[in-house]
Amino acid sequence: MNAQLHPHQIAAPKIRRAREDDATDVVFWFADRQAAMKWGGLQVPDPLGADWLAAQFLAPSPEHYAMIDAQDRPIGVFGLRFHERERRAHLIRVAISPLWRGEGLSGQLLRGAAHLARERRAQRLTLNVYGSNEDAKAAYERAGFFPYEFAKAREDASGLMVRMLKPL
Repeated sequence: MNAQLHPHQIAAPKIRRAREDDATDVVFWFADRQAAMKWGGLQVPDPLGADWLAAQFLAPSPEHYAMIDAQDRPIGVFGLRFHERERRAHLIRVAISPLWRGEGLSGQLLRGAAHLARERRAQRLTLNVYGSNEDAKAAYERAGFFPYEFAKAREDASGLMVRMLKPL
């Protein structure tokens, strides 16, 4: 019996540094200001533009990465800000393309981020997520993150920013 892959499933997505041209695809993943802000925080411009995002991808810090499909198109993105003295990497702007959500790719993306952090000698991976972002919180918990601190976030419906940590 031949097992067929779902049209969106791929054996092992690759992760590479995000490129300027990836921004053109990624900006369309966020339907409105609220979605863009939930992804990138208050500093994301309104409207979210490919030029701004391309500049973010090209900046030396934080480092941005893309998880890609077989045609080298981005299907997920994330950024890492390294804090060498603290032996910590901070994960930012994590997203999966709407076309690929529900395929179990967030776990692969987060494992890739953890691998990159370990390569840079980080001993823990941290992130911030809005309290109302239940899907993201659940994905992070499945990947081994746990809440360690809460901060006020008036811009979020929950009023909270949840700080999460994963030992590496």
